[in-house]
Amino acid sequence: MKKLKKILLIGLVLRLFIALISSYHPDILNHVDWGNRFWEYGAKGFYEGNFWGVSWPNQPVASMFLFALISKLNQIIFSILWFFNIKFSFFPSFIFPFLEKNLHILLLKLPFILSDIALSSLIYKIVLELTKKKKAALTACLLFLFNPVLIYNSTVWGQTDSLINFLALFGIWKLYKKDHLKSFFFLFLSLYFKLSLIVWSPVVLLLIWQQKKDIKKILLKALFVALVFIALTLPFVHHSNVLGWIWYMYTNRVLPRQGNMLVGNAFNFWTLLFGQDLSLSQDILLLGLKTKTWGTLITLLLVFIPTLKIFTKMKKLTPQKIFSLLLLISFTTFLFMTNMHERYLYPIFFPLIILVSLKKIDLKYYFYLSLVHFLNLYNLWWYPQLPLLKKLLVFKDNLLPRLLSLFLLALFSIFYVKYLKSENNDKIKK
Repeated sequence: MKKLKKILLIGLVLRLFIALISSYHPDILNHVDWGNRFWEYGAKGFYEGNFWGVSWPNQPVASMFLFALISKLNQIIFSILWFFNIKFSFFPSFIFPFLEKNLHILLLKLPFILSDIALSSLIYKIVLELTKKKKAALTACLLFLFNPVLIYNSTVWGQTDSLINFLALFGIWKLYKKDHLKSFFFLFLSLYFKLSLIVWSPVVLLLIWQQKKDIKKILLKALFVALVFIALTLPFVHHSNVLGWIWYMYTNRVLPRQGNMLVGNAFNFWTLLFGQDLSLSQDILLLGLKTKTWGTLITLLLVFIPTLKIFTKMKKLTPQKIFSLLLLISFTTFLFMTNMHERYLYPIFFPLIILVSLKKIDLKYYFYLSLVHFLNLYNLWWYPQLPLLKKLLVFKDNLLPRLLSLFLLALFSIFYVKYLKSENNDKIKK
């Protein structure tokens, strides 16, 4: 454990240093604005206002609570430092221009940096439990903790993916361990931050089905946790009853504000067909159907087949089957759903690391996917400035993104076919 703590500490210090010296993605300015406006205008009617400095709020209430708390923390820290600056002549006043420009941004990145550390620790514990080998567990932890593309996501970009994924992974693991109260709390919390990982519902349902002897206990605990989150939503309710408003929030304020693009810069099936034209709508027709409909149908079919395979042969839903299905669902969604953003490949990495640790997938695939994911994140933001790489990515009407999309589809096909051919889901490795 001492070695693990040292590794995690190094990972944390590295991220804090990078956060201090790096820029941030313009998306984070939304988080600044939403947090500040929360205190100006309050929760009630928050999603209805027309006072946004950047863009409309398009994330659920847990995100808004988090950004509001960080906004208040920023004000408190700044006020305390300003007090010391006035009272003590030796206080280094020169830091205030830096703090005014960077403190709020650094605080906004901090929860996602800490979530990286939490995910790394959780991966270590899962792999150690499954393999009984400390070396394998430490290797898995290192693979996640020091992956440059994952650091780029949370520490440079400042995105929320690590937090959402940690909550959902921890919730699923606790559900497997039959710790239902913690499980549902973390699963609900993940969805209250963002709906992205609702696509993992088949795994949750399979785990509940496997534990159907305890169904009454499970449902009661799920209901209790749901009531807690409903209560947390009450300050935001603008009209109707609380349940009606929650439905309204997701269907009229959160999901519609996610955009209506065919491709949101993801290197996927739609980029292969249509390139990186962000002006194309997911409502354009392909063979008589909207591309959005095609994406949904293909995704449902490709998720249904491996889920059915597990369900029909399920004597026991092993961790390996759980992480294999999480990997396939995440990869399928990224590749075939419309309006996909580049960051939504993130959920494949920890099931992939765990399966690599179990020697079910070759390590080379982890490095391939990390490289492609970095190129995808870099595309359109262009930070840091690497002119040659930018030229390669935009060359010949995004030829390289199309080729990389084809490459991802090929890797997905390898995983998918090997999974379906395996007798007991033990032979994904090529």
